[in-house]
Amino acid sequence: MKKIFTLLAAFIGLSMFMSASAYEHTWKFVTAGDGSTYAIDADGSLWGWGWNESGQLGLGAGSDERTAVPQQISTEKWKYVASGQAYTFFIKEDGTLWAAGDNSKGVQGVGDGQSHKELTQIGTDNDWIFVTATRFFGHSAMAIKTDGTLWAWGEGETCALGLGGFANKVTPTQVGTDTDWVEVSL
Repeated sequence: MKKIFTLLAAFIGLSMFMSASAYEHTWKFVTAGDGSTYAIDADGSLWGWGWNESGQLGLGAGSDERTAVPQQISTEKWKYVASGQAYTFFIKEDGTLWAAGDNSKGVQGVGDGQSHKELTQIGTDNDWIFVTATRFFGHSAMAIKTDGTLWAWGEGETCALGLGGFANKVTPTQVGTDTDWVEVSL
């Protein structure tokens, strides 16, 4: 009986600790990808938890394969996150676009052919307002800029990029000439 009481007390204590930890943040944005979850705190800092087998959490080399507790990725100010199959895109408050994780088919958009386990900036543009990624069984991304243009990169062999061909694109490429895009989904 004493062992059961001790076990029950430990469980209640752990539950109270976990509940207290969960309320330390005021999330202003939360999204999930293929096994990972990301959140932006009220202070703009970036957090992530879940699977990290390809570095999609952006925690850097040597980080654990997965984590059940939110890990701070960056203290800088962030405004949006979109996650796919073991890769993720992040938009900073300054409008720059960043990626981390798997780079199959050039999906990170950085153009160097490498997978990155830390946040890596895509180009130098600072006018990105929205990004989306294929969540399962694909390596494609699309984004919208403040001027209303639509951009695509990654796996082109499925024709999902809308660029009129089957080639993979390793950097963002403008889709058509329209300037009135407001939303896109993959």
